[in-house]
Amino acid sequence: MMIVATGRGSALPLPLWLGASADHGGEAAFLTDDAAAGQSPLRGRRVLVVEDEVFIALDLEQALGAVGADVVRARTVSQALQAVSEEAFDVAVLDVTLGRSETCRPVAAALREAGTPFLLHSGDLDRQGEVITGLDAPLVPKPAPADAVVRAAARLLEAPLGRG
Repeated sequence: MMIVATGRGSALPLPLWLGASADHGGEAAFLTDDAAAGQSPLRGRRVLVVEDEVFIALDLEQALGAVGADVVRARTVSQALQAVSEEAFDVAVLDVTLGRSETCRPVAAALREAGTPFLLHSGDLDRQGEVITGLDAPLVPKPAPADAVVRAAARLLEAPLGRG
C-alpha cells in the first residue's frame, strides 16, 4: 500500500472503498494501492470529465485515476462533443457552465443519446439553476472534494441501468 500526500493542509474523506482518511503532518493523504483501486466500480472504466477550470479538471483526473479509471478531459463543448462522437464512455462528469457563455446541454444530450450516465459538478447554482434542473442528473455542488465526485460517479455505475 502506498500513501500519497496531496498537500492540501487537511485530511479529506476518502472514497468508501479506500477506507478512512489519515492526517500525516497536516497534509491530506489517500491510499492508492492496487487492491483498493480494484474494488472501485470505476476501475478500468472510461470517464469523460468536461471541466473548463484546469485545476479542478486535474484534481478530478487524479482522483479518478487513483481508483483505476481511464480519464478523458475536455475543456469546451466542441471538445466534449468530439470525444463523445469518437469513443464510448461509461460515465461522465459535466461542469454546467463552460467558459463565459456555453453550458453543457449539448454534451448532456449527446451522452443521453449514447446511453452514457452523467452527473453535474457545478458551482453556478444561482445562475444555472434552471439548466441544472432541466438536465435531470445527479448534482455534486462545487466546491466539493474530488473524492465526492468519484463516489457519485461510482454510484451511477452501480444504479439500475447505469442511472442514479
